[in-house]
Amino acid sequence: MSAEINLAKSVEILNLSGNDITTVDNHNFKEYDDLINLSLAKNSIHTLGLFAFENLEKLKHLDLSENRLEFMDDKIIESNIALTYLDLSRNKFMMLD
Repeated sequence: MSAEINLAKSVEILNLSGNDITTVDNHNFKEYDDLINLSLAKNSIHTLGLFAFENLEKLKHLDLSENRLEFMDDKIIESNIALTYLDLSRNKFMMLD
């Protein structure tokens, strides 16, 4: 993401929908390990870092719908053991592992 997030580290729900985000890097959510619900819907995300959500062990809900994703490595969410909802609808997938 191009802009730095400046939030309380204990935030549990974060809605970043509709912000013209194009890239989610490995370090963007590194310190927000209390996140349970993260929405990145309705952006222009085309690139996700392989470890973008790695430390989010409490994450249950991840919305990546309505972006420009063409590929998503299954390792991106491998460490998210609590994840029960993943929305990847309305993207431009060419390949999905």
